[in-house]
Amino acid sequence: MRSIRLKERFNRWFPAIIIGLAILAVLGGLLAYGTHINPATETEEEVVSSWEEHSELSHFAEVTEPNAVFEQNETLNNQQTYFTELSPELHGEYEYYYTASDDGAVDVELTAELVLQSLDDDDQPYWEQREPLEQEQVTDVEAGESVLLPVSLDVAEVENELEQIEEDLGASVGTTKVAVQFDTQTTGTVNGDSVRTSYQDELVVDPDSATFGVEANADIAEPHETTVMSESQAEYGLLRSLGSVLLFAGSLVGLGAAVLVKSRDEFTPTETERTILTSQAQRTEYDEWISVGSIPDSALQGEGIHVETLEDLVDVAIDTNNRVIEDANRDQFVVVADEWYYTDTGPTLQTGGDPLADSGQSNGLSETFSLGGEGGLFGGSADDTEEPTEHENGEKPVDAEQ
Repeated sequence: MRSIRLKERFNRWFPAIIIGLAILAVLGGLLAYGTHINPATETEEEVVSSWEEHSELSHFAEVTEPNAVFEQNETLNNQQTYFTELSPELHGEYEYYYTASDDGAVDVELTAELVLQSLDDDDQPYWEQREPLEQEQVTDVEAGESVLLPVSLDVAEVENELEQIEEDLGASVGTTKVAVQFDTQTTGTVNGDSVRTSYQDELVVDPDSATFGVEANADIAEPHETTVMSESQAEYGLLRSLGSVLLFAGSLVGLGAAVLVKSRDEFTPTETERTILTSQAQRTEYDEWISVGSIPDSALQGEGIHVETLEDLVDVAIDTNNRVIEDANRDQFVVVADEWYYTDTGPTLQTGGDPLADSGQSNGLSETFSLGGEGGLFGGSADDTEEPTEHENGEKPVDAEQ
């Protein structure tokens, strides 16, 4: 049965098998071609040199007046809020330096400017006033060297100046902003390449009579890279290199084998084998109506009726309110009902005539042979029947006549 099922499934799925193997062969061929004959080209970006600019901004104020909290002449560093009466002067220090993967020599120009503004809700100025504070210019600054620019700001004086401006304008509009802007200009050569950069940082001061807040907007770290593009053939691992060839070759071999097997008649199920498959499928489908047993000869002495299929026999059993009996010794499915009995022709070969008609034998059974020559209805054995031979004088043996 396993061999019959294999042949039936192979023939049923043969078109799908051929299509699937053809697709795998094409896929394997494309992969093998792209791996071994025409590999892809990879483009890589390589960093050949780099440098990075840095800026840092710090601030502090010295306590000039005696008080109950801070010591006189104590320096307060990087505070968010300072007290104007205790420390009226703010000091700031701006530092610039750069690092490089090779070497460099640049000219650095630092300028500090006091900017007073009145801004609207969109940070657009109603008015603006600028005042230069400090400037520093250094040439041939090498990588790692620092350029410093210190500044000082009398916050109380700045507040007075703001009041004077608003008095002159005759109105106080917008939001007042006080800031020290630091501009950095750099030109020169780094890692053998010409460079020119500019940055702007600021120290924002928020005076409020008794106190002033400070916010440092700096501490940049601006990277610069020089890259080159290179092309190289893609490299593939063992899985793709070997797998693509095996997939292509294996698919072609499978195609050839499938066509060869299909061309051989012995791999095509015979009509008898198809009948056996149909019968076994019906046996499984109608299992709940079938009981396995042994039918005595006396039960088959009445009239016998053949039906075409096991399905028909199950219908008879339902109509007559009986069970289908599977007699393995006889290789038959039988329904016994009153003076009649019903059986399906199933996958049996009849030896001529009506197999259920009275053949003159004492037990009243029809003579049937099992399919396949060696199996019963579903793989059981069948006895061989030998014809009696004649003697040389043409007479049959006594046993044969009896």
